Amino acid sequence: MEQNRTRRRRDFDEKVKRNRDEERWRARSNQILREDFISQKRRWEEETARSAPDWVKSEDPSVNNQLRKPDSETGSQILEDFLAEEAEELKALVALTENSSYHFDNAVPNSPRSVTDDEDYDLLFLNLIAETDASQNKTIQVLDNCDEKMDLSTN
Repeated sequence: MEQNRTRRRRDFDEKVKRNRDEERWRARSNQILREDFISQKRRWEEETARSAPDWVKSEDPSVNNQLRKPDSETGSQILEDFLAEEAEELKALVALTENSSYHFDNAVPNSPRSVTDDEDYDLLFLNLIAETDASQNKTIQVLDNCDEKMDLSTN
């Protein structure tokens, strides 16, 4: 009986010790993972900083501030340049369409031509159906001719 008690006590102590060790290892593994994550993050940040364009890296802090925070004059100048480019592109597009043979009158939905567009659309499909029927009739005739020419007699 005394042996059972000492054995149970020893087993209990070992179980407690094992659980304590597992908790230590679990805490240590979390700490290792955290440190690994932080070191990878630092490496990534350093690599990103090294791969940044040279014009961003400047020894003069006023240049860095100007690059980070453009003043309203710089922003408005950029906007004006952009709008001027867009206006030039629009003029070029208008000149191109005036010189081309295509006219936008056909594309206007309220034009008199749009009324007949539905009729043209219907006519197109009627022609397509007629062509399909004709090709099917030719296929049937060819198959009938093949059947007539084929000798089906058994000798």
